[in-house]
Amino acid sequence: MNEILYAVNVEKRDKGFSITVVATLERDGNNYIFKPYNLEIDNIPRPNQTIKSRGLPSIAARRLYSRRRPDIQNILGKYGLDHYDAWELLKRTKGKLATDNVIYLTEDELKSIKGSPDIISFFGLEDSATSERYEIYP
Repeated sequence: MNEILYAVNVEKRDKGFSITVVATLERDGNNYIFKPYNLEIDNIPRPNQTIKSRGLPSIAARRLYSRRRPDIQNILGKYGLDHYDAWELLKRTKGKLATDNVIYLTEDELKSIKGSPDIISFFGLEDSATSERYEIYP
């Protein structure tokens, strides 16, 4: 079963938040496809081409806690996991880093924030000039 996470850039504005989908990360078993979108927004570092990999691509994996951390079992417990599963950890932590505004969301999470009154602008896949180039399994 394919699962998709949406990498979104969340920017705080004077009257709310601006949301831009910058990539999708699709999983089918241990195969992953990272596809960038809205490439005209160049202040968000990311590859400008599709990445296919076995195992979580490094662009997403580096946003996770290291499995070698001495306290990793406590961290996993905090997120309701009993073992290290990179995909589940990415979903639960949203891949949030203190150094940027990018988070990973499920489709349901993306839909729920899209309708929020705090969102003043939303640029999704349908707004991307490159969306046709990177069509996801039509």
